[in-house]
Amino acid sequence: MQERILTKLWASRYTTDLSAFSAEIAQNAIMQIVDASSSVGRRKTVERLMRSLQVSCERAGIQTNTLFSYVPNVVNLSDAQRIAISATQLYKQTTEFYEQHSLPLSSFVLMPSIGLQAIEKLSANLEPALHDLRVQHLTAKDPRTIGFLSTQFHFSTQFLLGQLTPVEQILLSPYFRFLEEQVCIPWKRICDAAAEHSVESPYLELVRQMLPQSKDIAKTVFRGMVQLNPNHQVGVED
Repeated sequence: MQERILTKLWASRYTTDLSAFSAEIAQNAIMQIVDASSSVGRRKTVERLMRSLQVSCERAGIQTNTLFSYVPNVVNLSDAQRIAISATQLYKQTTEFYEQHSLPLSSFVLMPSIGLQAIEKLSANLEPALHDLRVQHLTAKDPRTIGFLSTQFHFSTQFLLGQLTPVEQILLSPYFRFLEEQVCIPWKRICDAAAEHSVESPYLELVRQMLPQSKDIAKTVFRGMVQLNPNHQVGVED
């Protein structure tokens, strides 16, 4: 039961709220979602991404190298190239899963999300390639490697989503956000570990309370770092 509770919290992270749309454009947006989320619409989205997938991941590697250039020897050039190859494969698997996966249209129009069952299936599909990626790069003694790795995937997501319409971005964002987090956050292992605790476990209760707030916590930490280093510029978008 404990594991199921955390799994539901985990899945809820990959939901996009459409309330951001204004009333004037909401109806038009819904019609676009209907078209884009259809099997034909998904196939068109994926075909467009596939044409630039490798280039986008390589571009993300170059951008990450530029960003980390002030920190010597975090990841060498050959490792960065291997990361780009791994990223290309993982984004390919994720976009192919997106094309094949569908939800009842009524629920997707109200709240686009991956869904609990799909989360578990996608996690299982990606885990072998993610495991190889972690073994190759996260076993390094330099703890900054995880920052390099997660940044490269973040840039890859930005470059890929930038080629899509706003509605396509809404539909695909939960999948890419899921992939980004799987690179460095062991959600599945967290959920499995929960099964070893009782329902009344204070540790489990703390995790249940903290997981939904993790995004706000990250933003607070980021704002604090900006205040401490107001003159620091990295020359890239957030």
